[in-house]
Amino acid sequence: MDDITAAPPRAALRRRAAEPAPSTPDPVEIAMELERGDLSPESPARQLLERHVRLVEKQLGLADNERFRARIKALRDAALAGLAVLVLVGVLAVVWDAARSRSLAVQAFSVPPELAARGATGEVLAAQMIDRLADLQAKTDSARPADSYAQDWSGGLTVEIPQTGVSLDQALQMLKSRLGRRTVIRGEVVRGPDGRLQLTVRSGAGPAATVSGDDADLPGLLNQAAEAVYAQTQPYRYAIMLAATPENRARSLETFRGLTHHADRTERGWAWVGVTTTLFDLGDVDAALAATRHGAALDSSLVSDTNAALLGHMLGREEQALAHADLAARQQWRTTRVAAAITAADMTAQAAAWRGDLPRAERLFAAAGDMPEYAGTAAAARLRRGEILARLHE
Repeated sequence: MDDITAAPPRAALRRRAAEPAPSTPDPVEIAMELERGDLSPESPARQLLERHVRLVEKQLGLADNERFRARIKALRDAALAGLAVLVLVGVLAVVWDAARSRSLAVQAFSVPPELAARGATGEVLAAQMIDRLADLQAKTDSARPADSYAQDWSGGLTVEIPQTGVSLDQALQMLKSRLGRRTVIRGEVVRGPDGRLQLTVRSGAGPAATVSGDDADLPGLLNQAAEAVYAQTQPYRYAIMLAATPENRARSLETFRGLTHHADRTERGWAWVGVTTTLFDLGDVDAALAATRHGAALDSSLVSDTNAALLGHMLGREEQALAHADLAARQQWRTTRVAAAITAADMTAQAAAWRGDLPRAERLFAAAGDMPEYAGTAAAARLRRGEILARLHE
């Protein structure tokens, strides 16, 4: 019997032979050609095309997800990089601030238990010491800018209280201590063999200072200790404070003369300014003028020309006085802004008066008298204006 499945029927072969050959090897394009010839919904070509569309849509969705994840990753990386930059800038700012720090810290004093029981704890005494030091500094009227001192407290005065562990504030204080110029005051109160209190303070800048007295004298002991610390850590300011009272000007001059041998050139220059003004206050004009020359030789950007102008005028050396006054009026002072502004204005007015231009001098003294006060210069300008007005018969 013949095998009827061995070959396709001749009719099927004739139909296949009659169908045109595909114009492209791309199956999608072949399906599209067949679909145009068969519009039925169940057409194999249509089904193939629909499955292809769903596949393409799925691939596009995956691509969109990949692009979305890539954007998120890029944003995350950018945010992390920005955060790292901010942290680095913050660390550098803290280090920079610590390196430029000029401050004073008073550690909590060691005190006997009976004093602490009465409220005079170590923290209380340290805070009172800061109050007294701040008061001494406030009483010091000087043209010298804070950043010119080898030891300065412009960064603030604080009390250090011992704590367990290391807090953020303690870490910052340690950094300022290592990198900046930080003065640390330590103190202790003990009961001496005679039963009296002994208060000792140490600043690290020299030997310890010890004062003693009865329990009722504790406020006075703190005052004495604060003055000792001020004299040791801020000798220039201490001398300025002494010079404000006539009975202490000899001590002030001695302190200034000691500072003229300081290792720092800036300290020596300002010391000669202090010697000049103190000698002038003591009435030794010739010696004051000689001290001014020493100061000018070290640093002419201080107030040497101002002092030389005033002293020269007092000694009747008008030509020399005018030359220094003109220099002083144009000088870029290394002083505080208030002192620099009124000093220049006062020198301009003085030069006009010495040249005999009284109307201009009167206007300039009026302007100087309205400026912020420094060391009595504004008040002196108002008095000088009154003198000029009298000479003008006004």
